[in-house]
Amino acid sequence: MFIQLSHAKTKASFLMCPPLHYKISYSINPWMNRENQPNYKLAWKQWVDLYQLIKTLGAQVTLLKPTLNPDQVFSSDAGIVFNNIFFSSTFRFAERQNETSYWMQWFLEQGYQTLSLRKNGGYLEGSGDAFVVRDSLICGTGFRSTLTAAYECAEALALRPEPIKLSDRRFYHLDTCFSKLTDDLALFFPKAFQPESCRRLENLLECFAVPEEEALRFACNIVVIDRDLILPSGCPKTRDLLENLGFRTHEVEMSEFIKAGGASKCLSLKLSNLPQSKSAPSQEHHANRQSDCRFFSWLCCKCEPDYRYRRTKCICFATGLAPHPYP
Repeated sequence: MFIQLSHAKTKASFLMCPPLHYKISYSINPWMNRENQPNYKLAWKQWVDLYQLIKTLGAQVTLLKPTLNPDQVFSSDAGIVFNNIFFSSTFRFAERQNETSYWMQWFLEQGYQTLSLRKNGGYLEGSGDAFVVRDSLICGTGFRSTLTAAYECAEALALRPEPIKLSDRRFYHLDTCFSKLTDDLALFFPKAFQPESCRRLENLLECFAVPEEEALRFACNIVVIDRDLILPSGCPKTRDLLENLGFRTHEVEMSEFIKAGGASKCLSLKLSNLPQSKSAPSQEHHANRQSDCRFFSWLCCKCEPDYRYRRTKCICFATGLAPHPYP
């Protein structure tokens, strides 16, 4: 089988947040263990590799300045972007609830209409648990997002709700075990779902299963840029399946983010119909006009003159991807 894909001219756009404060500070899913901390320098390298690959494939990447929230790097969980609407997440765990105001502020500044659940309306964890497929909102429920929230969000976006019940705690978000590749085609790990929900997915889309050993490498956590797919390394069977379907695959190592229960798709929130911002130029644009840091000058250009302090904050120095401008 070979999937004929459209050659859309619209440039894909993503929102990412650098892992400046990324670490495992708590345990809110089966992957997180405070005794198994990510290697900070390696995590930076893996994040920058993903960032550069997305840009190399022709997509635009906008950056949110990181705050002290360690899981804010997983920008896909911020909310659901549909046309010019941003439907904000309502996180189940208190540890992540501080992130919401920063995401809401960014989308407001960019000109999006912002929505959120009514008070006591349940929980909805953004694009981590939701995919728009044609006129439907497929929403994972069971561990993080709630059924009532899925219906409320679908109604607000004028979409048909399609709640899907997750059954394996290792796959606590829908995007850890399911990926919409096109409006007709998906990748999934069937054992992560209750049987009825699995059948519902297969009725909505043509679904291809990944093996369990690769599902545990987050094979379904894919960044989709038309026919180019970015998936975690170490998933050869999934890669071959996707290439046989006519996709181009690109692998990135995600080991340090898998330790917290995330991978490539979790680290990038896909935007649609980005409005013209009335605010100041993006931080990334600002960085391009600076000479003291190759990628993100706003992390080091305002530091104290002490170069030792700069070295602890400069992404380029931390990853070893560029020489530091100071002796």
